[in-house]
Amino acid sequence: MTQVLPGSARPAGGLAARPGVIDVRAERAARRRRVVATCRAYLALTKPRIVELLLVTTVPAMILAAGGLPPLGLVAATLVGGSLAAGSANALNCYLDRDIDAVMRRTIARPLARHAVSPLSALVFGVGLAVLSIATMWLFFVVIFFWTPPHFWALAMRFRDDYARAGVPMLPVVATPTAVAHRIVAYAWLTVATSLLLWPLVTSWVYGAAALAAGAWFLAAAHGLLARVRRGVEPRALRLFRLSNSYLALLFVAVAVDALVR
Repeated sequence: MTQVLPGSARPAGGLAARPGVIDVRAERAARRRRVVATCRAYLALTKPRIVELLLVTTVPAMILAAGGLPPLGLVAATLVGGSLAAGSANALNCYLDRDIDAVMRRTIARPLARHAVSPLSALVFGVGLAVLSIATMWLFFVVIFFWTPPHFWALAMRFRDDYARAGVPMLPVVATPTAVAHRIVAYAWLTVATSLLLWPLVTSWVYGAAALAAGAWFLAAAHGLLARVRRGVEPRALRLFRLSNSYLALLFVAVAVDALVR
């Protein structure tokens, strides 16, 4: 496919290339190559091999510290946040060492040394990754913070008498079942809403689709508990307690899968 610029003659038979004629397909292919090359240059700034080493050594250390398998959510949060933080540090290192890299044979192929990325762009990229890593870690924290109340309140609803005998003032001990159910629903919504904030920040549609599906499942169970409490029937609180565990596990498995497929 060719495009003829105004004032230029059309190629005879549509075959011969002439001045002023642009091959649109070739231009598009060239643009794609430039985009891919730029993406690779920014990826190279993060020094993926070093980040890979960080990930390989982090998980065994966490298993050793926990004396077994640590919670999946904690592992996922550590790996994602750690990868972003390490990538930021490496990009900023490339920015600071750009003058040295340009004269050393070992480093002359780095993005800044070969002018594939400007120094200002590398600096902005490194600082942006640092901000993103902090925001991501905080988001993981907030998700778990909002998830904890409905998780344990559902358990306490099932074992209310045990907590009352022990003198533990869990919410189901000091509030009506309806009030507890309303709060469970409210915190379930906060949990799901917060989990979806990770989608535009650091994840792709893979995590987004999983978070939406798992969140809908969690919310349906929370609203079902409220509906049963209003009807005065068995609320099946233990079912919600177990489902909340599965919800959190699915959420962080989605984080890990998303990171692998991107």
